Amino acid sequence: MTNENVEEYSEYADEALAAEPQTEEMPVSLTDFLCANPVQDETEKVILCERLKDFEFEIGAMDKKQYDGYINQCVVKDGKGKAVKQNIALFNELVVINHCLYPDFRSADFAQKAGALTPGQALYKVLKLGEVEKLADCILKFNGFDRDFETLRKKAKN
Repeated sequence: MTNENVEEYSEYADEALAAEPQTEEMPVSLTDFLCANPVQDETEKVILCERLKDFEFEIGAMDKKQYDGYINQCVVKDGKGKAVKQNIALFNELVVINHCLYPDFRSADFAQKAGALTPGQALYKVLKLGEVEKLADCILKFNGFDRDFETLRKKAKN
């Protein structure tokens, strides 16, 4: 092998090294990944429906305490105190009012601008019932709940 061949080889080697993709270091374990990627401050923008296709809603995370509180507030009991059903409309309202970051349905300014006294009244003045349900569903899916509302009813009864 001549010196000329060695120089040729090293040129190709440099090109090969330069062409190798540089990858980020991956976390060593699931624990490392989860701790490096907390979810409490995550948000997502969603387009709700055709009527509102030019606008994005910003939705956010909910924690277990909030979710359990909504479930408990929405239980409908009979005269003996036994849970008989879940008020899904109220559940949807609570989820949307508390986890839709934009627009901020909790804001007194929003309620006033909508001509309402409460966030719930404002919500139903500006969104159709199905839009409230769809927005609640988007928020639940964003928070990892990929199940239907029948599951929520069953959980409330038990």
